[in-house]
Amino acid sequence: MKIELIVPVIVDHLFQGFLDSVEANSILPQRILLIDNTPKGIKPKSSKVEIVRLKSKTGMVNESWNLGIKHISRNCDAVGIYNDDIILNPFFFTRMIETLQWNKMCAVACPNTVETTQSLKRGKVSRVVMEEREGWCFTIKKPVLDLIPPIPDTVFKTFWGDNIIWNETRDRGFFWAKDLGNPIWHYKGVSILATGKRKSKRPEWLAWQKLKAIIK
Repeated sequence: MKIELIVPVIVDHLFQGFLDSVEANSILPQRILLIDNTPKGIKPKSSKVEIVRLKSKTGMVNESWNLGIKHISRNCDAVGIYNDDIILNPFFFTRMIETLQWNKMCAVACPNTVETTQSLKRGKVSRVVMEEREGWCFTIKKPVLDLIPPIPDTVFKTFWGDNIIWNETRDRGFFWAKDLGNPIWHYKGVSILATGKRKSKRPEWLAWQKLKAIIK
């Protein structure tokens, strides 16, 4: 399975730790689309993974996701949309692929986010159908992603893009699955807090409530 990653980067020092955890895997993505939203710009290098650096116009999360999706390769089978403030385990991609292949109606695979005090040791395969979306690290089958229209990023700039993808997949009869034995760390909110973007959550939430009312 050919995988490509979309990773918006807001805080420059976070990406290297994420990249190191990617490179520690035996199965690697064919490309990382780094959406560089840092103030001064970063130019990380890797001898194992091709890194394509893109610059968004607004520096916002959902516009960055849309930009990355536009540049995904046609021969890609799955697309990982990940935060820059996560750390993967060394078998992450193997287990993620196994979850996506587990059921043809599984559109999205998520890992199990554990406390940073816990080990990233591989656990027993234990897959559950998810009742809520998790937007900081999800991998979606590209044929399913191709069915979903772009996020309206002039309305939803930082938040609710993952909710839209969640609804779009489930409305088409697909489900999201989590492998409880595939752990990651997530330094929650580090990027958002560092840039002060959390203040936009309330107005975007109100817009999201209006959109849900229209959908219903």
